[in-house]
Amino acid sequence: MISIKFASSFFIICMLLLTGCTQKQPENTVKIITIAEYGKSIDWCHTNNMIAFGKRGNDTYYDVYIMNPNSSNEKCLTCTNKCPQKHNGNPVWHPSAQYIVFTSQNTDAFGDICDRTAKPGKGINCNLWATNARGTEFWQLTTYETSYTNPKGVIHPQFSHDGKKLLWAERLQNKQKAPWGEWALKIADFVIDDNGCSI
Repeated sequence: MISIKFASSFFIICMLLLTGCTQKQPENTVKIITIAEYGKSIDWCHTNNMIAFGKRGNDTYYDVYIMNPNSSNEKCLTCTNKCPQKHNGNPVWHPSAQYIVFTSQNTDAFGDICDRTAKPGKGINCNLWATNARGTEFWQLTTYETSYTNPKGVIHPQFSHDGKKLLWAERLQNKQKAPWGEWALKIADFVIDDNGCSI
């Protein structure tokens, strides 16, 4: 006598064969390609169809780059002495496509621990900065001083859809049983005037 389990398995296999599941499926055109080695923390601007991203350089620090979606016209915006020359990342496009806000490690945050905890996405001893889309002008938006005992930090800035507000996560202080400390979400008006960008 054939068991019910065997009979139902046999029936399912027959149905699968009859319905064509064993036939070769049409090939999909989905293709995944690498467009930037050592890239992270990206933002795609719908206004100018450009990608802003962080990329680790030969000096082991991250910088903010822009490029076309096909990886052409890659340009480093923070490879200049007009902004801090440590970790720069977490870029976000202003909806106008005229500005990019990013996190930047404080220049006086020295040592291996500071470098590791200031990487884009960690943001300890970092401030928010803005640049124009060409990387020719820079403005420091927050002014948190470096601390080795109770540091501030910022990560993941984001604009409102109209570009009038800027949101980010900010490290407030050390906290027991919280290895990365106490964090909060902050929001501010994003101001563009004759003096440049500010919050």
